[in-house]
Parts: sequence; C-alpha cells; structure tokens
Amino acid sequence: MNDLLTVYALQHLFFFAYAVYMLAKFSPDIARKDEYIVFRALLIEYLFFLVIALLWCLVEYGVLHVSRTVFWVLCILNMGNLATVGYILYIFILVRTAPEL
Repeated sequence: MNDLLTVYALQHLFFFAYAVYMLAKFSPDIARKDEYIVFRALLIEYLFFLVIALLWCLVEYGVLHVSRTVFWVLCILNMGNLATVGYILYIFILVRTAPEL
C-alpha cells in the first residue's frame, strides 16, 4: 500500500470508530424523538458507506482482488450510499428546522 492509501484507510477506520462511539453515546434524551431516529439512521448509513468506500478504494488500488462484477457492485453500492446519506441528511435538516409541536 502506498502512503496515500494508508492514510485514507486509517482515516476511514478512525471515522468508523468515531461513528460507532457516537451511536453508543447518543441517547433519545438529548434530542427530540424524530431527530434522534433520523440522526441514528444517518449514522448507521454512514457506517455502511465507510465500509463500502474503503473496500472500493482497496480494490481500486489493487490491494484486494475481486472480479469486475464485484467491483461494479461496490461502485453501485458506493453511489447508492452517497445518495442515501444525502437524502437522510436532507430529512434530518427538515426535521431539525421544523417547528416543535
């Protein structure tokens, strides 16, 4: 692995550990229930994104060897995760800015 890929992999592992820590510490008593549900979904999707993005990068740089079909599945999952994280973030912003009832 080259230095750039090593830093990229370590960065993904750090953010994965941080997101798991946030999931463990985040509780419903510090936010509205709808905010809590959406933010928790965002964190879970972000964890999935980190794993897929790291796998995609390792395959792209030749560290892991998989078939082209598996590689394209990783590409599609990566793009789907980005879209899903963006959508959940949009929903979180809508919930966050909505007036409390």
